[in-house]
Amino acid sequence: MKGLNEDPDKVQAIYNWITANIYFDQDAYDAENDSSEYMDASNVLSEKKALSGGISRLFHDLLAA
Repeated sequence: MKGLNEDPDKVQAIYNWITANIYFDQDAYDAENDSSEYMDASNVLSEKKALSGGISRLFHDLLAA
């Protein structure tokens, strides 16, 4: 990430981006939908919504990138 030299800054930037752009899918949660589509980071990025596992997977994958 350009302009971010320290790991804590990178973590904060990723967290801020996710919380501003990815939404918890309450409808899927209420329907007890645990489909793998809600766990795939690329799907979370394209759909901009997920269950908590998908959001944490995206966070993990972005940190590892």
